[in-house]
Amino acid sequence: MEATIKIGKSGVDKIVEETKLQLKVRKEIKIKVNRPMVEGRMSVFTKEIAEDLAKKTDSKILWIKGRTFILRRD
Repeated sequence: MEATIKIGKSGVDKIVEETKLQLKVRKEIKIKVNRPMVEGRMSVFTKEIAEDLAKKTDSKILWIKGRTFILRRD
């Protein structure tokens, strides 16, 4: 599965609406965090980003690895 959303330096707030739209169309989406956002603190920071986005989009985190995670809408 390819990442359908990439989080850049503008942060999570800029992609909340796009994430909600994609979760309506698909049950699961893969999201990748750009390297400059997580350099030096990768797994902890990626987890924080995933948790924040899941909360804002009423979804659940299925998987986190490196700078990539998958969200699922029930």
